[in-house]
Amino acid sequence: MDPTHSVAFETGKTKANHNSPVDPNTVLSRVGEEAQGTSSGAAVDAMVEEPKSQKALSRQGNVLYKDRMLVRVGYHNEENIVSFDEAAQRRNPCSKLDPFEEYIVVWRKGFVEFYQEWRMPFRERMTGSKRMCFAIPLMPHRSSLSIFNPDDLTLCLTTSVEKLQLEVEAVLKSPKTSRISAVRNRVARSSQVQWLRGHKKGTQIFILKLAERSRTLDWYWELWRDLGGQLPERIDISVPLISTSIRLSISEDEETGQADSAQLLRHFCPDMVVKTCWEMLRKKKAINDIVQQVKLQGIKDEGDLRLVWKASDGLLDWVAYPDTVEGKERPWALLAGLARLQNNPSPRELQLRPARHQPKSVKLNDGTLLEEPPGIEGYLFRIHGPTNKSIIYLASHDGCLFMTNKKDSEPPIMPNQEGSTPSEFFSEIHKEFLENEHRRMGSVIRKSVGCIDMRDIAMIQYPSPPGKGADGQRETFELKFTAGGSMKLEAHTSEIAREWVERLETLKSYWRYRHRVEARQRMDAMSAASGIMHDYGTDEFLGEIWNWCTIRGCRPICLSGRLYMKQGSHKKFRLKYMALTQGTFVSFKVTGKASFHVRKKNYPLFGAYTYSGLLAHEEIHEPHNRDAFLSQHRVYQDGLQSSDGPDDTTFCIRLAISGSHSGENASNPWHSSDNEDHISIKLSKSPRSLLIFRARSKLERDRWVWAINAEVERQVRAHLDQQNRFRAYGKVIDRW
Repeated sequence: MDPTHSVAFETGKTKANHNSPVDPNTVLSRVGEEAQGTSSGAAVDAMVEEPKSQKALSRQGNVLYKDRMLVRVGYHNEENIVSFDEAAQRRNPCSKLDPFEEYIVVWRKGFVEFYQEWRMPFRERMTGSKRMCFAIPLMPHRSSLSIFNPDDLTLCLTTSVEKLQLEVEAVLKSPKTSRISAVRNRVARSSQVQWLRGHKKGTQIFILKLAERSRTLDWYWELWRDLGGQLPERIDISVPLISTSIRLSISEDEETGQADSAQLLRHFCPDMVVKTCWEMLRKKKAINDIVQQVKLQGIKDEGDLRLVWKASDGLLDWVAYPDTVEGKERPWALLAGLARLQNNPSPRELQLRPARHQPKSVKLNDGTLLEEPPGIEGYLFRIHGPTNKSIIYLASHDGCLFMTNKKDSEPPIMPNQEGSTPSEFFSEIHKEFLENEHRRMGSVIRKSVGCIDMRDIAMIQYPSPPGKGADGQRETFELKFTAGGSMKLEAHTSEIAREWVERLETLKSYWRYRHRVEARQRMDAMSAASGIMHDYGTDEFLGEIWNWCTIRGCRPICLSGRLYMKQGSHKKFRLKYMALTQGTFVSFKVTGKASFHVRKKNYPLFGAYTYSGLLAHEEIHEPHNRDAFLSQHRVYQDGLQSSDGPDDTTFCIRLAISGSHSGENASNPWHSSDNEDHISIKLSKSPRSLLIFRARSKLERDRWVWAINAEVERQVRAHLDQQNRFRAYGKVIDRW
């Protein structure tokens, strides 16, 4: 097969006309058919369609995008900074860089504005808007946009101090007229004047962090276009499944050099590109080889293939969201990813890959295939002593046993005795049932009193052999832990007890092997990122690490595992078991002596910001002589080996709502009714609650950041009313 195939999309090509212009009087005298297709005819059509043109004109100076963001404002001595990222900050840091503060950021055509709360609340009633702090002009010769951190998609906006200083001085010295006075008063009260005082040259830096990754790309796409960004002439799409590539050409307007936006978005929306690539592959002569390969991967049609950006370290950034966080169409999802590559040196390859989900089986080294056994949940008695026992609800999820008190338990709905609803005929009903089950299981985890990692269970046995002792002993079984100690549980009947013992043994064995295989996969991924190829000779297993179950929420727990965590900058790191479920980050206390991990707090992710890398590491107050960037080789319980330093393993979550010991999460708007109003959360200068985490490796850190973002994206789209009210908080200046 030819390794490269090309196709060109015609996106509004026009022919340039170099004839001499027609006399204006002749043009204006045209009527009827003579005016069709001319500027005179266009003017007539415009008058007929006046409401539409007025709507287009009203966009000039109107608010186009408005979002809450974390912003770090800084000053750099150098001028003409085109791109500023983590590497530049390490190499030549800003002379001044303020901590993160929350702003309302507004984009108008040609401008980005930053608003904060007034120091005195009544000022907002007097002025009718929040306090405008900064206004940055979007001009190619003086402002630039770049990616500060490609892993968590933090943006950086820079602008020239010298030219901004001249404009501010001109506004402050302008004559007193009604319109100019209003603008002058806003500028005089802004933080811009204070920042520019004493600085005649240099660059002002704005590091921007949004809550949702897809929304960040939307902002980047619009600002990049406003700054005059140009798309490349072609897109190369690699198909690693069959070792080939496809090239799609982007045709531009010959007169303006810009592609027609409407046709461009239509031709290069992700679904259309996947369909085009699939049709091209099917038309080739080696279709039998393709069919054989795709059958092995379980691919039936183009719906099983997805576009993804692969980074040099193996991270897969799927083009996954066809709609925005506001529920509108998002046809620029692919082009926005292409735009981010134009001004950023980090290499990323666009690929067409199977949309893999979390595997339901584990293949051992000897070829044995272990299928994931079904979970088990139900009521049991927990025996505390000879005469003391309590009723608990025990449920297995992701290799853990979660224990809940009887009053907080939520058992599943009892199945009907008659009738059935097959999922293939009632897909919507089946989907709704699964969503309700995931919400129920998430509630069980949030309300649990603690959990047990099945890797800590050494043995599951009866207290005495069957047939010996009292009859009640057959209803009792015991969990023996590797760290010592045990837990006695009693079922209602001996048959139920036997089922619990058999199912728990199967689950314990499966998850022990599963954790080892996953650790091996992660080490293979880290080796491949460093240029060392593993035994498989392919990177298809990356689709299992960055799987679509995390994006779609196919399982009750999006991601779980152990992390080192501290709440606040000055406290110590403590080992925690964390479970990400239904928009909540649940923490469990881990100690070396106890195998039962007590649930500590539930942290709602509504309005939370997640960031990593240098910005996260700077939140840790450590002495500079502590060699924080030195890497040490480490080996963990499941066999994972890592030598990544603290800078590559740290990430932070800045919460809008503090964590709670209660399992109800009454303050989380995502867990309230869509019609229920909630108090608007004000902008924060300092974090209400800051969680700092350290993972075992950079890959695990990136997976946690990616999974948290996927959970937030899913919850945001499922609760549009709450999110729109949250985003609409704070009045800004309507129009300039």
